[in-house]
Amino acid sequence: MGKLKQRRGGLDSSFQALQDALEQSEKPLGHVNTRAAGLKHIGFGPFKRENQDEFFIQVGEFGGQPSSNLFCVFDGHGSHGKDAALYSRQILPRLLDVELAKYFQRINADSEEGLKGAVEMLITEVFGDTERSVVKSGVNLASSGTTASVAYQKGNRLWVASAGDSRAILCSRNMREQCRALPLTLDHRPRRTSERERCVGTSGCLTRWDES
Repeated sequence: MGKLKQRRGGLDSSFQALQDALEQSEKPLGHVNTRAAGLKHIGFGPFKRENQDEFFIQVGEFGGQPSSNLFCVFDGHGSHGKDAALYSRQILPRLLDVELAKYFQRINADSEEGLKGAVEMLITEVFGDTERSVVKSGVNLASSGTTASVAYQKGNRLWVASAGDSRAILCSRNMREQCRALPLTLDHRPRRTSERERCVGTSGCLTRWDES
């Protein structure tokens, strides 16, 4: 987690407080029933001319495991954002599926020992591999790109990773039918101090872009 925080430029205290509010329980859920659906549509705003969103859903058998599921959202931006999102949607799930299958073949699939850190590392590596693949693909990334939010579920455990500002939110309901929503991802936007410092610290530059 330390390396991940350093790579992201640290966490804002406000977001950390929200994450700290997530309930921590050592008691596993007795049963998890997974259902999923997806919908994409063109965004709002005077400059939105095409739908640049993509999503991926696989319920069951992801990584070769019967209780493993994957959910991904990609939101392209810029004149070639649609291409970046589509390519990422095609490559990231495939890479992660292969790497998870290799991992579970090496270990006892029912073993919990080391699982958390191993999956975190694999997802992080696949994000990097996907980015490098998009760069080599020929997609014009001069002023375009895509976000990525990924949720991997194995039984009653959930891993979430993101790049950009597509948000993942955990919605829960208690016994009194009261609902609440808590964020699982952190927006990577330059107006956030830690993200601005991360960009500048990796030799990046920040430019205000006004479409017209």
